[in-house]
Amino acid sequence: MQDLYISMLGAQGTGKSNLLASMYYTFKKNAGELGFIMKPASTEDSTQLSEKHEEMLEHLQGVRGTDNAGTPTEVASEYVLDLGFLKNSVPNYWLKLHFWDFPGGWLLDNRDGVVEQLNKSDVILIAIDTPSLVVDDKHGNYQLWHEKKNRPHAIEDIFTLVDLSKPKLILFVPIKCEAWRTSTKGSELIVDQVRKGYDGLIGSLKMYADATVAITPVQTLGNYLWNYRVSKMVKNKVTLQDKFLPFNVDVGGNAEYSPKDIDQPLIYTLSFLAKQTRDYLNGQLNDKPWYDQFRDLITGRRKEFFTKISQLEKPLDLLNKRRMDKKQDGFEVIHGRQNLL
Repeated sequence: MQDLYISMLGAQGTGKSNLLASMYYTFKKNAGELGFIMKPASTEDSTQLSEKHEEMLEHLQGVRGTDNAGTPTEVASEYVLDLGFLKNSVPNYWLKLHFWDFPGGWLLDNRDGVVEQLNKSDVILIAIDTPSLVVDDKHGNYQLWHEKKNRPHAIEDIFTLVDLSKPKLILFVPIKCEAWRTSTKGSELIVDQVRKGYDGLIGSLKMYADATVAITPVQTLGNYLWNYRVSKMVKNKVTLQDKFLPFNVDVGGNAEYSPKDIDQPLIYTLSFLAKQTRDYLNGQLNDKPWYDQFRDLITGRRKEFFTKISQLEKPLDLLNKRRMDKKQDGFEVIHGRQNLL
């Protein structure tokens, strides 16, 4: 079974763990329509994802004015998901997706550990707290809260130590963006603010031909809108606390769990894998410095991979036509469009 490594990068409280749980449950639900099957690789993975999912759902159950940051990740965690197809009604799992979730504090306290994992990763998801990205500090300053919450300069510094000479997919993933995704203007604002808030990092990534960079906002809950922000002094430090409200509630004050676009990071990931493999099979990667490593990965399984990649391409193509490169919907491939299907 082939392994694909995905790192979840972001500051504390941006919602990395919630993103993973929501992404899994949404993709699993929709996978049948695409011809995929997916499952946690172990009972432990299943339990951890279930607990995160239940924690998210609690925000929709008659509670108003709450902060949806969730429980902070205290230790580095790995979640493994198996992806495959049904073959003659028999599950045929062929790809292991390894998700690494770092504690947000590692951006400042354990850069070496983060860099080590990012160098091993094929895909890097940069989780972004959307309210901190698009809301100013009431004095017209957007950068202050963005820097405090999302730590863009710390992330940029880490990328200076990451080996980008081999193919990597880097996804900027704005989370908690429901309040802005209700309009084209709001969606375009997200794209513009990502470009401004991470301009240094995006500029450096564009220097690498084998780096693929995209923006893909996700709504982990759907009916849970950002309402307002309060600043508090805690131990002589300014602490930001966001208040969210369930939306479209029933008579009991409960909102329906309705995530949107949450599977797009996985769709980009599979599109990236499929394109790299197809280019190899067509002999288009021979001049790449990392060719030998990629060749060793799939040598002896050429026919098997050709069959599986062919199965991936049709459903991915349909989804990408609907979503990819649509700034008015919040999606944009910034660099390396040729590296995706």
